[in-house]
Formats: sequence, C-alpha cells, structure tokens
Amino acid sequence: ADTLQQVIASWTVSSQQHTHLATAANVYTLALLYTDRHHEALKAAASFHEKGLLDEEGGYNYGVAALRRGDFHAGYQVLSQAAESIETPSFDFSYLAAISAFNLGKWQAAEFFFKKSLNQDGNPSEKIDPAKKAFFQSYYLGLAQFRLGKLESAYSTLEPLCQLNTRRGLDEAFFCIERQQALSIALHCALQLYSKTQ
Repeated sequence: ADTLQQVIASWTVSSQQHTHLATAANVYTLALLYTDRHHEALKAAASFHEKGLLDEEGGYNYGVAALRRGDFHAGYQVLSQAAESIETPSFDFSYLAAISAFNLGKWQAAEFFFKKSLNQDGNPSEKIDPAKKAFFQSYYLGLAQFRLGKLESAYSTLEPLCQLNTRRGLDEAFFCIERQQALSIALHCALQLYSKTQ
C-alpha cells in the first residue's frame, strides 16, 4: 500500500493517466481497507474523490470505508449521490446510502433508498448473502417507516419478517433479536391502527 501511495503521488493528473490513476486509487483504498487501516482508507478516498479520481468501484469503496469508520455523513454524501446518478450500477449504492441515512436519522431518505434497493436486481459484485440482505432491507425499511409514523406501511413491511423460518435459508440465531424487534414493532403498529378504528 505504501509503495502504491508513492507511485500515485508521483503521477500527474493528466487525461492520459486518469484511468490508471483511478485504478491505482481504488487498489490503494482497497489495500488500506483489507489491512484494517480504515482511517487512512477514508482519508485517501476522500482526497481521491475531491480530485475526481474515483470511478464507480472507487466510489463504492469510499462509501464502505466511511461506513466502517462510522463516518455516516461522508458515506451518505458519496453513496446517495452515486445511487441517484448511476443508472445501472454494478454495486448497490442504494442499500449503503440507506444504511448511512438510517444511522443519521434521515428517515425519509432511508425509506427512499431501502425501497430503491429492494426494487433493484442483485448486484454480481456483492459479497453479502442475498437472503440476509433482503431481510435487513425490509427490517430497516420497516423501522424507518415506523419512525416516520407510517404505521400501516411499517406493519406491512415488518409482519412478514416475523413469519420467516430457517427453511428459507436464514440462520435462526442470527436473526433472533431482529425478528423479536420486528414482531414488537409490528404489534405496536397493529394495536395503534386498531385503536384508531374503534
């Protein structure tokens, strides 16, 4: 990683070298991420982003670095921008933008990006288990809807999660806490909706 940093620093930003710089910037950010140097990865990615050196994968890795460092503002900025501007992305920017928005308490943005992510086809470059991702998309979407006071939507989103079982390929222990919370909020929504009809 350090050698690559020296190579990048020695290059000039010219049209002939832009593609090579973008590739090198992405590899450098990945090298820092894989060696758990998240702070350095975020700092480097932010610098590359400011210089316009990040391609789609580099922008994704910048967002991942930001999330791993807990910098949800930076993550939201870069991921939401990519989620809105790239028509057919190779990565699910919407999902990570939604996670960032959720952690910032931006409930409307979280709802918007989780819905967008749920409506997108799977991304071949992703390493997350599709069943786990689908669960968390719906789980956090339901929580965001609940925070927005959309009780009927939150109930409709969370209630199916309470019905999931291990036959659908989900690890029972892994989802136990989330399923209990989904059930609790779904019941709360149902009770409030019922009381409004009486």
